[in-house]
Amino acid sequence: MQLCGLSPSQLMVIMGKALDFWAYQTDIAFEKKSREAEQQVASMQSSERDYADKLQDALNRLSAAKRRQDATLRELDSCKQELSELRSRHSETARQKQKLVELYETTKRGDDDFPAAAFPARRVSQLRVPAPPSFSMTPPSAAPRPALPSRLFASVTPPPRARLSATRTVSPFVFSRG
Repeated sequence: MQLCGLSPSQLMVIMGKALDFWAYQTDIAFEKKSREAEQQVASMQSSERDYADKLQDALNRLSAAKRRQDATLRELDSCKQELSELRSRHSETARQKQKLVELYETTKRGDDDFPAAAFPARRVSQLRVPAPPSFSMTPPSAAPRPALPSRLFASVTPPPRARLSATRTVSPFVFSRG
């Protein structure tokens, strides 16, 4: 286009239209960039919500795992305690078995002297000896016989006795002849 030879008023009109066109194109470009930015913001907000949900889910799973870990640790502690109790009971049972084996071997040899370790030791202070019965000069048919109270013998237990059966076993452990 040639602008030579035109009057200044015509040039001003043409320049105004050119500036209007440039402003229109700038507005369109700005609106396009604005829509793209809004779409990016919406996309980012959607991604943020998704990641927030994923983070919350991960935190929930983490807290559940911590609760399970705490429960497992408590169970482990109780199992350790139970194992300790079982070990002590096993050692006690093994000692009792060894005593029974010694007693069995002693009785198998036919010794009359039983080892003192086969019977549990009792303190004299633990034994309750009942008072001797009072005797009177009345005939037995005239006076009823007084019953001994069972509470006197409640704390006294006889030592365990080894029973030999026909197969020569000692209760509760069974030994074969050999």
